[in-house]
Amino acid sequence: MQNIVNIEFHGSEYTTKSCLEAIARLYRFDVSFKEVFLITAKQRHGFLIYLGCGWVVGIKAGFTSGYHGEGPRGLATALNFFGCLGVCIIECEISDFVLNRLNASALTHKDIAKIQASRVVPPNRWRDYVHDFQLDSPPQSAQFRDQFPYDVPIRLIDLRILDLALELAFNPDTALLSAYRRFRRAGEGSMRPGWGAWGDSICKSISAQRRFVALAIYKPF
Repeated sequence: MQNIVNIEFHGSEYTTKSCLEAIARLYRFDVSFKEVFLITAKQRHGFLIYLGCGWVVGIKAGFTSGYHGEGPRGLATALNFFGCLGVCIIECEISDFVLNRLNASALTHKDIAKIQASRVVPPNRWRDYVHDFQLDSPPQSAQFRDQFPYDVPIRLIDLRILDLALELAFNPDTALLSAYRRFRRAGEGSMRPGWGAWGDSICKSISAQRRFVALAIYKPF
């Protein structure tokens, strides 16, 4: 019997939403995404996610492509999320058999070797899955943000500083000051009374995470 790899498996092959929520739950300020393998079998897709803490997580094939619907939109949303984080995304074409083993939470060392040896050329083909959905527009940005559960602070973040929120884990001081300055520029002449003094004070106290959340909730206008 082949050895089963020690991987956590999340999501369901039957619902895209469960897979997006699983990815959102993985994001924490103290754990980074190291590398992501997009696993493709024809028009079905799953993920192998390598985290900075050494964990490996399999996201089951609740994603699809080739048409406009929930599955392809979910795939574009997930890829856009990883792209915003600057994570290395590698697409691998595999057989239905291997993808079905991912869905069954039964990947073996041999399966992992096959996945890693099946890299797609060109390396940035995954961007084609994102292109048609215009995820940089405000409505789509809101849908992207709303995949995060309420217990993750990202769900509270103003869309104007969403990109900076994703950088907070890696460059907290830069992200905080950039968000503060962005709000100040956007709201110049129409800030709430005392905003400037209050903003200056939060930049000098408490942790970077709490400062950012406070900044995002107490908007200048």
